[in-house]
Amino acid sequence: MRTLVASFGFDIDFITYRISAVKPDRVVLLALYTSREAYSRIEKSYHLISVMCNSIKINCELESIDPSNTGRSVLSILEREVRNADEVEVFLTGGPRILVVTLLLTALLLPDELASKIRVVAEGEGFNCRLELDVKSFIERMRIDARSKEILNKIELIGNATFGEISREAPDIPRSTMYRRLDELLKTGLVEKAGGYYVAKRPLKVECRG
Repeated sequence: MRTLVASFGFDIDFITYRISAVKPDRVVLLALYTSREAYSRIEKSYHLISVMCNSIKINCELESIDPSNTGRSVLSILEREVRNADEVEVFLTGGPRILVVTLLLTALLLPDELASKIRVVAEGEGFNCRLELDVKSFIERMRIDARSKEILNKIELIGNATFGEISREAPDIPRSTMYRRLDELLKTGLVEKAGGYYVAKRPLKVECRG
């Protein structure tokens, strides 16, 4: 099952576009309850989305988040949804910044077996660009030590890099250590090798279309 979890405010344009693009089996919208008046506007916007979901037979839900318990509530909901899905897209759109940031950070705090199912996506507002974050790769990258990060950075700067090119860019690292560290990076999936060339897997991508 494919689930879309998104922060939600008053604007329905981004989320309706994303539902159409992703075609998930389930949609969960997280909205911060800041006041009765504000939440009433959110409910009216959600009603339009629920009509769309019903018409294309997608299960949609609106989850109310108490601001004083934002972190715990978002973590609980996201963990529940990831456990029950094969893959989850966390879509950062709409709602207060505190909700958007909490949803992003919560995705990075999940256990490895859950994080491996998540991709974080954000769309440009007023410009045609999209950010995508592979959560598992991002977490793996944060775990490696300074020397492995140096090697990974050199590969990214070179692009398709041979062993010799990487060694020349990092002359302070012995060749035996370089071989061992590259093998470790290959095993974690942070680096791929094809035809004698090493390529770094980028956990964060920003694509813009003209």
